[in-house]
Amino acid sequence: GITVIPVLSDYMKGYFMLRRPDDLERLLSMCMPSESEKDGWCEALKGHDLVAIVCESDSGLADAERLGVLLNTTYQNGVDEARRNKYLMVERVKEAGLAVVKQRLCKTLEEACDFAKELGVDSGGDSDVCVVVKPIRGVGSEDVTLCNDINSVKSAFQQIHGATVFGSPREKHEVVLVQEFAIGQEFAIDVVSKNGEHKVA
Repeated sequence: GITVIPVLSDYMKGYFMLRRPDDLERLLSMCMPSESEKDGWCEALKGHDLVAIVCESDSGLADAERLGVLLNTTYQNGVDEARRNKYLMVERVKEAGLAVVKQRLCKTLEEACDFAKELGVDSGGDSDVCVVVKPIRGVGSEDVTLCNDINSVKSAFQQIHGATVFGSPREKHEVVLVQEFAIGQEFAIDVVSKNGEHKVA
């Protein structure tokens, strides 16, 4: 059989610290190891065949990657921010030679509005051109806004900038991603990979 060891991500630790459930002490004993605790974890698990880290939700992806590297599990492929960062995802596709939308990381409201205007968005919403304003880290379409005028760009930027980053109890959005809106049919492609073999759904 297989033994499963549940581990709480830092995100879930923060959630439980706020909620203070009756079994908080037990839950805190299941948290990600800190830098000072990692050697103890490795020693305790020595002799076990550590197969994989299975992440239950998107909020734990970064911690799952780090834990896989720390424990040197059989199936892990390192830590890669591009798996979670929407700007870096597009840049990776571009590096592979595929066509991508124009995009820019904007630190200020002025930068976001200037880039939207550069892409053809006008103040009155009279243009057919739209841009997408989104956080670089998130889940699904949460806080993703399609904007066809500068006022909607401003509103979307202000909603994201300074808000808490999904999957992190402390990190705040210091930049906002503005992208060209691609018109056409959308396809979702799921891929599962193991040992260099890829299965496309």
